[in-house]
Amino acid sequence: MSPTLPVLANVATIDVVGGKAAALGALARFGAPVPGGFIVPVRAYREHRRRAFARLAPLASLEQKRAALLDTPLDPDLAASFRNAWKRLIRERAAAVRSSATMEDSARASFAGQFHTALGVDSAEAGLAEVLACWASIYEPHATLYADLRAGGGEAAMAVIVQEMVWPRFSGVAFTREPVLGCDEVGYAEWVQGTGDELVSGRGVGGRVWFTSAGRVLRIDYLQGEAPPGNLWPELASHLAQLPALLGCPQDVEWAWADARLYLLQSRPITTAPPERTPGPPPWILPGTPASGWTDEQRRLFDSWDEYNEDPVPPLAFDLYDAAIWQASLDMLAFGDRVPRVEQITVRNEAVPVAVDPAGRVEGVAAAFPRGRNEANVQEMMVEWGNRVRAAQADVAARADVADECLLDLLERVAGWYRDANVTRLLQMNERIEGEDVACAVLAEILAPLGLDPEETVERLCGGVDHETHRRLQALHWLARRLASEGRSPGVEEELGQFHSRYGYVEGFGSPESTNAHVERLSAAGLGVPDPVAQARLRAAELADAIRTRLDEPARERFEQALQQMHHWVALREDSKAQVHLPWPLVQALTAELGSRLLARGVTNKPDDTWLLTWQELQAAVRGQHPAREVLLRRASLLEWKKAHRFWLPPDFQVQATEGGGSVLRGLSGSPGVAEGLGRVVRGPEEFDRVAQGEIVIAHSTNPLWTQIFGRIAGIAVENGSRLSHAAVVAREFGIPAIVGVPSLVKAVTDGERLRVDGDVGEIVRLDWQPPGEET
Repeated sequence: MSPTLPVLANVATIDVVGGKAAALGALARFGAPVPGGFIVPVRAYREHRRRAFARLAPLASLEQKRAALLDTPLDPDLAASFRNAWKRLIRERAAAVRSSATMEDSARASFAGQFHTALGVDSAEAGLAEVLACWASIYEPHATLYADLRAGGGEAAMAVIVQEMVWPRFSGVAFTREPVLGCDEVGYAEWVQGTGDELVSGRGVGGRVWFTSAGRVLRIDYLQGEAPPGNLWPELASHLAQLPALLGCPQDVEWAWADARLYLLQSRPITTAPPERTPGPPPWILPGTPASGWTDEQRRLFDSWDEYNEDPVPPLAFDLYDAAIWQASLDMLAFGDRVPRVEQITVRNEAVPVAVDPAGRVEGVAAAFPRGRNEANVQEMMVEWGNRVRAAQADVAARADVADECLLDLLERVAGWYRDANVTRLLQMNERIEGEDVACAVLAEILAPLGLDPEETVERLCGGVDHETHRRLQALHWLARRLASEGRSPGVEEELGQFHSRYGYVEGFGSPESTNAHVERLSAAGLGVPDPVAQARLRAAELADAIRTRLDEPARERFEQALQQMHHWVALREDSKAQVHLPWPLVQALTAELGSRLLARGVTNKPDDTWLLTWQELQAAVRGQHPAREVLLRRASLLEWKKAHRFWLPPDFQVQATEGGGSVLRGLSGSPGVAEGLGRVVRGPEEFDRVAQGEIVIAHSTNPLWTQIFGRIAGIAVENGSRLSHAAVVAREFGIPAIVGVPSLVKAVTDGERLRVDGDVGEIVRLDWQPPGEET
């Protein structure tokens, strides 16, 4: 009598049904949406292998073993049981026939893609042939090599799963723990339309999504094709949230969406330990890719973010003045009739502004600040703010004796002057920039026929402009000379006080003491140091005279008019800049005083940690309520990350790489870590013998055949693929950095050039790259 093959929902232990079937059986018993089916157990494989290998020599080759397994007829009783199970459970539908080896889907090794799988099998007889193909795949060279490298070798045994075929509208892979940073609170999934072989092989990805265990979508990237329905993610998240406890560890899940229903097709342990957290914002808080792609207006907005935020912006600076100043810059740029609100589009992590979400705009909001102030009004307001700042200098000088609350009030007031002065200056920028550009264009037109470089020559001519920045530098120079000749005489002390009253403290020095120390350093150079501003003015005058002698009368008149206009606009720019920065040293001095007080109370880790607090947190901190010091350490790390990655761009913001690439190529982080080595462009398995120990492989994509080279390479980057494709999964298992989805990668990289791959941020640095035309 033919034995009954076990139904999938009733199977249990790995030694009986293999790793994949044991996990699916546990899911089915738990009530998860697993397609029905049955199992050809491990004992059937062992009996078939015993009969197939009976006539083989002891040292038979892998090819001979595969042939023996395929050519030996199945046991008649097993074949009959298979047909009965098919008739009862699969009926007239198609099936998926899949391996379930005892080594497969373990916490140590996934065996992803190593063994045979057949989809759409349409009859029991065809299914029997696929069972033999699954068993024979144990002895594929890439599978045995993987077993040696990742599972410690040994003889594998295999059950076979036969399940109802799901013809998905969408399919994908999901991790219960975010795979790159290893965050257990965030799930991650990728999808494609149709079956998932394109996704797993790295040939394509439709999109990716990050979500919480409660199903709240944190970020979604629509990359190509149709998007899955929104109700898929909460349902998937609810199942994923239960799997680690059910199966004992974080899980890597294959899923499908068919006929408006979710199916779980496979669940196995994530085979890599969570990496050490790299400083930087997690990807799910950064902006995703809109379904319609990036518009020119969104690109322009993103460009303005990095142009304006040239340096990392700490939370306190953002709250007190930076947000308002950037808002004014957006108003000045006038993005059509709709101006984005900074608070809506800024992405903050741990309170630190790390990026801008171009899709997070508010429609139909007019510019918040009035426009069209004339030049005279602006200059009047600049003088008024300068007078306010000078009046506040005495209060700031006495800051050590001021109570906390009064110090906060003074900081808010002075920072407000700094904010308002910058905003006002921005609103008159259009007129100044336009006037300066016109004058520059006229000068360039006059200078070009003379064989002079227009940009360099105009810059030298501007050395003769009389403006506040030059006047301040000259005052410092003569103070230093007088100090060198007289020492700290009463006259020098009086002149220092007059300098502070007129110019404020030197930018970068937050107190009279630090400014005085700067003057002393200048004086130490001696009396023979020439006045730099006087020298610049002399050179500018000599250059202008030389140009005049080479021009005819009409050209000389145009030159004089354009030069006068240029001097006017440059003077306005520098005068307003000097007034704008008058409050800044006072802001520095006040925050430094608050920082020293908070440090003494154990609130912060360093004196300048004050900048890591938001304005609301700073107000609470002086009253004894404050964030943990560990929070401030994380914020400091985020600022370091932003400093190192100033020009961060959202994924797929740049769709195509430029011809020949550049010094840095960007993709997605597939596996963390950093490695340097020679880049080896590999187009297929026939080129594996070219790959040497410690090299970095550059490829279009990978598949299980490529596993054999992972043990000797330092890193890998692929043009196609995703975080859950073969290259990324195997790289994480081997502990090497991987970058996936790099546009035009193979065309851009030269075989043998030196590379650094940074899997933490998804960048490939071409260490020897030079711009075209500059090669040595």
